[in-house]
Amino acid sequence: MLDEVKRAVEQQRNKKAVGVDRVCGEVLKYGGDNLHSSLWKLFARMWDEERVPKCFKISRMCSLYKNKGERSDCNSYRGISLLSVPGKVFARILLNRLTPISESILPETQFGFRPGRGTCEAIFSVRQLVEKSREQYRPMYLCFVDLEKAFDSVPREALWIIMTKLGCPDKFVRLLRLLHDDMACCVTVNDEQSEFFSVTCGVKQGCVLAPTLFSLYFAVVVREAIQQLSEGIRIRFRMDGGLFNLSRLRSRTKVSVATIAEIMYADDLCFVTETPMGLQRLMDSLDSACTRFGLKISIKKTEVMVVNASGNPQPGICIGGNSLDCVEKFKYLGSTITSKCDLDAEINSRIGAAAAAYGRLRAKVFRSHDLKLSTKINVYRLIVLPNLLYSSETWILYRKHIRTLDRFHLKCLRDIMNIRWSDRVRNTSILRRANIGGIEEYLMKRQLRWCGHVSRMSEGRVAKRIFFSELQKGKRKSGGQYLRYKDVLKRHMKRCNIEPSEWEALAGRRTEWRRLIQLQVDAFETERRKEIDKKRDQLKIRPSVSINYNYVGGLLTCPNCARTFVFRAF
Repeated sequence: MLDEVKRAVEQQRNKKAVGVDRVCGEVLKYGGDNLHSSLWKLFARMWDEERVPKCFKISRMCSLYKNKGERSDCNSYRGISLLSVPGKVFARILLNRLTPISESILPETQFGFRPGRGTCEAIFSVRQLVEKSREQYRPMYLCFVDLEKAFDSVPREALWIIMTKLGCPDKFVRLLRLLHDDMACCVTVNDEQSEFFSVTCGVKQGCVLAPTLFSLYFAVVVREAIQQLSEGIRIRFRMDGGLFNLSRLRSRTKVSVATIAEIMYADDLCFVTETPMGLQRLMDSLDSACTRFGLKISIKKTEVMVVNASGNPQPGICIGGNSLDCVEKFKYLGSTITSKCDLDAEINSRIGAAAAAYGRLRAKVFRSHDLKLSTKINVYRLIVLPNLLYSSETWILYRKHIRTLDRFHLKCLRDIMNIRWSDRVRNTSILRRANIGGIEEYLMKRQLRWCGHVSRMSEGRVAKRIFFSELQKGKRKSGGQYLRYKDVLKRHMKRCNIEPSEWEALAGRRTEWRRLIQLQVDAFETERRKEIDKKRDQLKIRPSVSINYNYVGGLLTCPNCARTFVFRAF
């Protein structure tokens, strides 16, 4: 268990707020073997005697504005619990032991707080389904479900019963219960602290165990809701034969069929169906299951989106007699998804987020005279660009989108270096001085790395199945087609001199694939800049005048035909 303690201590992050015991993570992290041995003895005693120190159950809560809604509304704030750091280490040990069990139980459609998964995979799955619905002219109905106070409303007794039935050892469940029993919390505002009050419901906010415990509980709820139903989107997929070869999906024996009804990220649930009646049945069943398990759906924040169903009436999905709003766009896990499968709203949202991040740092960092240019560029690369390119791995990019992002990118770089447009400095010179790539370079690297990551996934992963699939029903229209994610990837590969029929074999070797992308995209960026400079130089070369006109005595005449040009005033 000493190795478990050392591993859990190493997993703690630096510069995190302390709990009521005022012990910071750095003390445990760099305290040495003697301190680690003392922690091990404490945790071993807790395990044997099944007792937990009181300070492990006490937390301080601070409020954090969600950046949306009225500041005077309490619902616009999120409570942040500050826990004991030694208690976090013990919870991390329990989580490391729980992870193998949870990974064998959680469904493939749950992407939240799991090793090797994240928001990008969930966003990619939803975007791909919407894209295929548009491509094959099939209607799709999505419902983005939001729960009221999801983590805080889990009935603990029901949670412990479910954990036991899922196969967790009784002693392990008793220790989880001890960490949650007799919990107390106080609220801190402007360095003033309230009295402590009891917390008797919900998983432990701020604890590393909370997301996994909730995911297990919610997985049971969703399974109870959908196991008797056959709703969802039916896809047919085949992993071999090449991603860009659509004819491989016409095989009668090598194609597999799957039904996808939900995409989850912790408490964020997205239902997908082919008909409004099917979506209504799913929502009725989910509402009933949530009521039985002590959860509540937020009518106000749960919204419906309809894809490729023009001419059909609004679906009118209801929960408990309350109609849900039907929207054209929805911000799912921070990424804007629209019913038209376009990126205009997403690009505007990302530029807004990046501009806000840049604006907060402009005066103290980017326009500071005390920092070197390389430091400013590093801050820009680490803070502003991630806001600008969040979930860009999933985008279907037209040239207009790349130009819009590149304009913002270069505008920020010019502002950092205090270069105005009137200084007549080329964009390529700006990029060379900043030692940074253009936006298209970043987009190509992100998307090619992501498609390689998806291709290396196991065949049971939902994102890979959707990526290598098409809808079971529906046909593409004749003539011109919409731009697809596959088309964007093929464009990137051709520019990087990667044969589209061979990329899957190359991507199977992760290190070599990433090295190849780095080299080829860098070469593409170099050639792109040379081409831009060449075109700019050609524009500067003015053609010589082919005819020398005569101007004598105030008259302009042509030397070839002796015609006189007279000015007329109207």
